[in-house]
Amino acid sequence: VRIEHHHRRILGDRRRSSGLQTTYGVLAEALEPGHPAAGRAVVQGMLVRRLVKMDLTSHLDDASTVTIV
Repeated sequence: VRIEHHHRRILGDRRRSSGLQTTYGVLAEALEPGHPAAGRAVVQGMLVRRLVKMDLTSHLDDASTVTIV
């Protein structure tokens, strides 16, 4: 998955407006409106690149907490 410039901008905007925590589903929708699978893939790419943190020891769903680094 490619993290585009607009994805990083959206992540920064989200951090400024909502703080460091959001949910997986909300962030995925913000990154790729109307395309939940693509949005989740971008969030996962951000996780790999350490732009966000998630607890991967529990069940992952749209309500899972995501911390913006």
